[in-house]
Amino acid sequence: MKTKMNTIIIAALSISMGLAADKHDHDHDKKSEAHDHDHHDKKGPNGGHIQNTKQGVILEIVVNADRKALVYRLDEKMKAVPLGELSVSGIAGERSAPTKMEFTKQAGSEALISSVPLPKGEHVAMILQLKPTAASKVITTRFELHLH
Repeated sequence: MKTKMNTIIIAALSISMGLAADKHDHDHDKKSEAHDHDHHDKKGPNGGHIQNTKQGVILEIVVNADRKALVYRLDEKMKAVPLGELSVSGIAGERSAPTKMEFTKQAGSEALISSVPLPKGEHVAMILQLKPTAASKVITTRFELHLH
């Protein structure tokens, strides 16, 4: 009787695990704009990380030789556009030791540059808070920079 019960339990678990696997029903070989697993492989016009906000603001984050982050604003065609009134601040690194950053306009370019270098590591978690205009609500975006 115990053996029969164990067989039923194992069969039920196998079926439920199979159904759970079927819920992930998209083809990894097909790429779509709505669901792309190679998020960090897409590079912007300056070779940086592309970050789309839910509100439609597109940013490119580039890390220079000093490990400072540069933020560019892009249009839908992935072309750099003037910053306008865009303001950005952020936090990078581990939660236990976050690095706070302010961004200011970099002289001679359409980029904002961080006040301090990014923390060490090849994968750096970032949270940026931005305002496209002075009157806008704050937009928060979270992502991980892959620096390898």
